[in-house]
Amino acid sequence: MVLPHLRMGGAERLVYETFRLAYEVGHPEQYALIALSADGAEEAPALADFGVEVRTVGGRSRLDPRVVPALRRTLRSLAPDVVHSHLPRVGVLVRLALAGTGTPHLYTEHNLPEAYLPVTRLANRWSLWANDVTAAVSADVARSVGHRGARAAGRRLVVVPNGIDGDAVARAAARGAVRASLALPAGAEVIGLLAHFRPQKAHDVLLRTVARLNRPRLHLVLAGSDEGTEGAARALARQLGIAERTHFLGFRRDAAAVLAALDVLVMPSRQEGLPVALLEAMALGRPVVATRVGGIPQVVTDGADGLLVPAGDEDALVAAVRRVLDDPQLATQLGARARHTVAERFGLPAMVAAYQALYAELAPGDR
Repeated sequence: MVLPHLRMGGAERLVYETFRLAYEVGHPEQYALIALSADGAEEAPALADFGVEVRTVGGRSRLDPRVVPALRRTLRSLAPDVVHSHLPRVGVLVRLALAGTGTPHLYTEHNLPEAYLPVTRLANRWSLWANDVTAAVSADVARSVGHRGARAAGRRLVVVPNGIDGDAVARAAARGAVRASLALPAGAEVIGLLAHFRPQKAHDVLLRTVARLNRPRLHLVLAGSDEGTEGAARALARQLGIAERTHFLGFRRDAAAVLAALDVLVMPSRQEGLPVALLEAMALGRPVVATRVGGIPQVVTDGADGLLVPAGDEDALVAAVRRVLDDPQLATQLGARARHTVAERFGLPAMVAAYQALYAELAPGDR
């Protein structure tokens, strides 16, 4: 596996959960991890406990070709049967590092191209042809790749939806006490979002939604690393007069506990792939209000296990959040159906099995 860093985002959490599952079934030796940067090492699980060897190659910038020789040497020393890379910057650099080696390469596309900087987006688009297999986390993401032409995605394009371990999420949630740590008043209503502070996550829309709801008991919880927009979000909370009811938690190891503290998960995203936090919140039985973008509609059926609104329609978002908060019976029904949806269709073992089948197809015949 190759990741951009060790910091915990959605893709990283999926990879770490894969390692944990491999350890539990007794095959951790199947995996090694290369991170282009050691950034976020303090956030990462102790992967050595899972029997996974971790290497870093000293990459710093978003797309630095000088990393390629170090990455190539590291790959040569590990001699993997298959390389599985995640996210565009990593995919581009791995394609360069593997050029001429004959080592099979599986690349996972986690987002729509609009989520990335133009230089990263273009470099990824122009080099996708070098993949042996391109896996997309949703049909919408697959369409964004397929529109570039069949050859552009490499020899094969497949959809492998993200998956989570609902039982593990529930156990992790039970170990937290986020509401108590925030000293929320009795009877507080709590909505929130677990996402890095990036423009496409639309924290500004969520803040304006809270202000427009005009519910004095309503508190907003925002958890995630700052990737450029947290300062603006804090300033907007002050401007809207809701700073005292907005809780900026930063990066949290106890993501499941944060989600468990919410009455409603609200995802006003402008673009998405298939968000892990969405799956985790649903696995915990939390009602979800989200925008109809990316892979979200593949998970959430509007009115059945969540509510969907058009991206950018703040009136619709305000109305949907108010509807769930005002109707406890609806909230309970949505949460129960959401838990069933994730258990039936988005389990971690199914995702890992799909990737294992691809590894078996790509690996040399004698392995």
